[in-house]
Amino acid sequence: MRGCDAVLIAGGGVEVLGATSRDHAADLLHAHLIQVLSSIGREHLDVLCLPISRPLPEHAVLGALSGARAAQTEGLVGSLALTGPDPDVAATLLSTNRDLEFALVRPEDVSHFESMERLVVMDAADPGPWLRRGARALVAVSSPEGVRRLASEVAHT
Repeated sequence: MRGCDAVLIAGGGVEVLGATSRDHAADLLHAHLIQVLSSIGREHLDVLCLPISRPLPEHAVLGALSGARAAQTEGLVGSLALTGPDPDVAATLLSTNRDLEFALVRPEDVSHFESMERLVVMDAADPGPWLRRGARALVAVSSPEGVRRLASEVAHT
């Protein structure tokens, strides 16, 4: 990722469910990405996180991934990731698409994934156990003391 100012898209903003073909899904994703970049005044996103909020038709998933790869090639996007409440779908996509660099995963969903190396565990508490198991951890820190405590914990792993 470039610099320290990563921008992440996550949520229901990318709507490819209604796509009629793979190309249509890619076009919908690309249009949404351009709209987001225009609205935030940036030319590039460090991370594009594709939300998997419900089962999607195969052409919609493949089209969204194709659109994401094209955006990456154009320099509009750095890393590609996914997230969502359906861990089985996310685990399958992560295992079959090497372009996806990681998945944002809730702690209770880690067991759905074969490997820890491409996971970022969303855990607002202690990142140590996840780091020791080979995953990365995303934690909420709201004070300087919290940053010091977290830095100390990470240093010990």
